[in-house]
Amino acid sequence: MAIRVAIQHATEYNFDRPIALSPHILRLRPAVHSRTPIHSYTLQIEPANHFINWQQDAFGNFLARLVFPEKTRKFSFKVEVIADLTAINPFDFFVEEYAEKFPFDYQEQLKTDLGPYLEVTESGPLLTEWVAAIGDKKQSINDFLVAQNQRLQ
Repeated sequence: MAIRVAIQHATEYNFDRPIALSPHILRLRPAVHSRTPIHSYTLQIEPANHFINWQQDAFGNFLARLVFPEKTRKFSFKVEVIADLTAINPFDFFVEEYAEKFPFDYQEQLKTDLGPYLEVTESGPLLTEWVAAIGDKKQSINDFLVAQNQRLQ
């Protein structure tokens, strides 16, 4: 059973004199790839005299690029989303056979594709200690993921 919710966000800036606004980027629109059904989305912007260009980032998320041709004393935006919140089973996914047990090795092509996400760029005593505690005990990937999320929490 879904619960329909309305979420509103409003931001308003008032200035003591007319100012020129630089281009702004808003990231306040639900992603198309979200599993949450979106029933309506509205975006209101003031000043009314503006240009809006919808763009997508590398991950498919929408961003609104706003350009304001005239000076203004007020800048505001209001977003409303109406969506159905549904219970989602977090374990409703398919695991490739080679990855059913942790630890595992990615297949070569996938390892290349995931390269930027597998690169460790941070180091410090707390992170090093946390990663070392993971260990290499063979276990079900689901059990491993649950345990890591519990540790992180």
